[in-house]
Amino acid sequence: MQFGELDVQNVPALRADGLCRDAIDFFVANPRLRLIAAVDATGRPAGALTRTKIISKAASQFGRALYDARPLAEFMEPPRFVVGTDQQVADIANQLAATDLTNAPDGYILVDHLGRYAGIVDGLSVLRALLKLNMQLVDELNSEVAVRCEAEKEARRLADTDTLTGLNNRRLFIEEADRFVQLGTPAWLIYVDLDRFKYLNDKYGHAVGDDALKVIAGRIQDGWPGALVARLGGDEFGMLIDAARLEGSLDEELIRLHASLCAPFPSKPGAVSVGASIGAAEFPGDAATRSEWLHAADKAMQRAKSDHGGVRLFDPTIDIAEAKQARLTESLQAAVSENQIRPVFQPFYSVANGQLAGYEVLARWNGPDIGFIPGPGEFIPLLERLGLIDEMFWGVAEQALLACRKMPSHLKIALNVSPIQFANRLFPARLAALASRIGVQCNQLEIEITETAMFRDMTHTVSVLRDLSDMGMSIALDDFGTGYSSLTLVKELPLTKLKIDKSFIQSAQNSPSSDKIVSAAIGLSQALNILCCAEGVEDAATLERLRGMNCDLAQGFLLGRPAAVLGGGRSQALSAAG
Repeated sequence: MQFGELDVQNVPALRADGLCRDAIDFFVANPRLRLIAAVDATGRPAGALTRTKIISKAASQFGRALYDARPLAEFMEPPRFVVGTDQQVADIANQLAATDLTNAPDGYILVDHLGRYAGIVDGLSVLRALLKLNMQLVDELNSEVAVRCEAEKEARRLADTDTLTGLNNRRLFIEEADRFVQLGTPAWLIYVDLDRFKYLNDKYGHAVGDDALKVIAGRIQDGWPGALVARLGGDEFGMLIDAARLEGSLDEELIRLHASLCAPFPSKPGAVSVGASIGAAEFPGDAATRSEWLHAADKAMQRAKSDHGGVRLFDPTIDIAEAKQARLTESLQAAVSENQIRPVFQPFYSVANGQLAGYEVLARWNGPDIGFIPGPGEFIPLLERLGLIDEMFWGVAEQALLACRKMPSHLKIALNVSPIQFANRLFPARLAALASRIGVQCNQLEIEITETAMFRDMTHTVSVLRDLSDMGMSIALDDFGTGYSSLTLVKELPLTKLKIDKSFIQSAQNSPSSDKIVSAAIGLSQALNILCCAEGVEDAATLERLRGMNCDLAQGFLLGRPAAVLGGGRSQALSAAG
């Protein structure tokens, strides 16, 4: 009997200059294969790779991370068992008889008459063939088969098991999730992510951290004896529960599990504890594919974590809101780079004579690509989070100054500045340079800030504002009265104007306390010899009340709405009131 007549496995060989991950992936994809040939550029065998050696490396702790990128040559064995396709099987009988069976080959590499790789013959196939030729080897061969099978079983167990906790690992978890989806079996997928685990590790060391993971693994298994439980990595665990085997309310069961996971446990430093964030998603109710199912459970878990722990079931509105936010973010980034955010101008007037005093520059953006029109209260904070607020400011400021460069020099151009921008010490110089290039005087510019600007670094912000003031720019404190340190700010800042928040102006008629606050703010500005502007003036009665209080300036829909073009002249509402 020739080797070519045996059950030849026509599997492709690996390149000898490849990486270890190639062999790992090959053995995982071909669970029955025990041997792979590595060939040189001419297709001739350069070495052999055995399943036992490769899988044991991959299944060790951090195996993939340690070995994936290592050269394949480090794990190759010499191609000792290379045979021709026309070679007789009986020729190796004496060679095997003199070999310790624990070192028997996993297989034989076949070559053609030119010495080029032609396939693999499994070692067990050769042994079975020799049984027919020599029945005296039967007992030893059966023992060898048992040893090999046990080794394969152990290798499979190691490949599917987390070595620290003894739970299933992520690979098996994903396989089982796939099986539920393929069979269409209703089930729940649950993610458990530990809170404060890094703190525990950092404070007490990895030994206590490992103990915590083992305790948590045991509590999850004890709480869900019928579930497939896995450690997915780090401090994250997963469960798969057949819906048909679920007794009672999932919500209640998860709450009980959460309480169990958060309970203290003994350790060398004493009793310690961690928190847990648990998210659950149902198949097929929340997802149609395995990828969607994992995503849904992760979203639920992340929502629980953002709520400082607890239990959350997947809510599709989470995805809807996040999809909207993602569309808004993407479109907003494009809008800033393409200068789509435009200035609009809201006038403010002298209450005494109705004359125009200037314009506040506001940013507006119509989001045509996202199906809705976000207001500045929505996209301005997002610009700050994305780090785009400075770029947007300069684009809007340049457009605004170009529009205002021909207006009378006594009118103010009020620009809203984000607190983030004050971190740049060069902000005043850049703004002055922009105004000079366009032909606008610095004394026409008014910088509006809110009290939140001071919470980052008051000393630095005051210094920047003084630089702006020294250049001739006015400084206005916006939304006055809504913060916690207004009087301190009034004392420290080089202010030229207070802007009373519209919440006080609009409630003053019906709220004596608001009315007194407005009166006090106007009195404070007069005492400090700075201007006072009332925001949100929307009716004639409010305007008349402000006139009686000797408020300097007013701004609001009654006097003029924000517009893309500059208005001018005397306010009709103020003229009528006068």
